[in-house]
Amino acid sequence: MPIYNYKCDTCKKNFEIKQSINDKPLEICPDPNCKDQDGERGKIHRVISKNIGLVFQGSGFYITDYANSHTKSPTATNNHNTNVSEKPNSAVAS
Repeated sequence: MPIYNYKCDTCKKNFEIKQSINDKPLEICPDPNCKDQDGERGKIHRVISKNIGLVFQGSGFYITDYANSHTKSPTATNNHNTNVSEKPNSAVAS
């Protein structure tokens, strides 16, 4: 479920509220202490947010996954080749 940002016109508070995409936007401030001049709760409106929060769950990519691949020394990358035996090329084309 997405999280929407709201701002109250009366108390000027910002709220983050988790709602379904199909839900209508809220119209009344959820703060019970917020009262306008008539003694009613203030009106709120959705705020368009610049920040987008991404949540990666489960196994995924981490910044440390690729950090070591760039810092390996050339000798460390060549060590895996020392155990490989080369076969001589017996078929020589003349």
